[in-house]
Amino acid sequence: MSNLALWESVEATDPAFTRPMEGVFAGTAINPTYLYRKATEAFGPVGLGWGYEIVSEETIEGSHLGYDSEGKDLGFGKEHVLLLKLWYRLNGERGELCHYGQTTYISRRGESIVADTDHRKKSVTDALSKCLSMLGFAADVFMGRYDDSKYVAQRMADKSKRTSQGQQVHQAPATAVGALTQDQPTPAQAQTGQAAGAEQEASVASVQLRQPTRRGSPKPNNVEAWVSRVGFLGIDAIKAAESAARAALEGDALNKVLAAIEERRANLLGATAKAA
Repeated sequence: MSNLALWESVEATDPAFTRPMEGVFAGTAINPTYLYRKATEAFGPVGLGWGYEIVSEETIEGSHLGYDSEGKDLGFGKEHVLLLKLWYRLNGERGELCHYGQTTYISRRGESIVADTDHRKKSVTDALSKCLSMLGFAADVFMGRYDDSKYVAQRMADKSKRTSQGQQVHQAPATAVGALTQDQPTPAQAQTGQAAGAEQEASVASVQLRQPTRRGSPKPNNVEAWVSRVGFLGIDAIKAAESAARAALEGDALNKVLAAIEERRANLLGATAKAA
């Protein structure tokens, strides 16, 4: 068996369980429960096929929090750090690996000092995600492939195709005569398929537009990324793109993206008219 067998079976991520990651670092965040389900599919139920234990944890001094409006020293923040061991069973053998998780525990918000009471849970989630990533889980995200809007669009299209094929198999008639009647879709079926395609394209547009152009971008919804992705949209996704832009942007940034959307719409309509 190939050394990459596990990796290749779990590396592709469903876009429906991702979202833009905001804050100091831009990128793509993955729903942790989705990762746990993928681990269960690969190894078995948690506690039987895989699990974890906390090796150690501590709270360390963080960055200086500065001074308040009266010049009072606010001291230093605090970071919660833990070392977690992940174990799993694969092909009758037990494997294990360790990784760190970290969460800001004490930080500054305006003039206030705040404590994150969920810091332990978040550190565990962070460490688990890192351990699973080393086994290949959601590797396409960690390797930066989700920074490519075309890759995301292809993942969405593949998912839609698999869903459609599954429905066809489930609904296929048992008799040969019945099977022959399914060779050509009825007008109603064709219309339904077109509507599903439009809905799929709109979903792709929403994912594409909110992805950063590359890791390290200052904001996941920077204007250059939006304008770039607008150029790949089809006519059925234009409306969804406009709604997404109005919800996420404002001022000059919004106006610039809306102008790009209008230009894309005009080009698509022009091309459609020439084809007709």
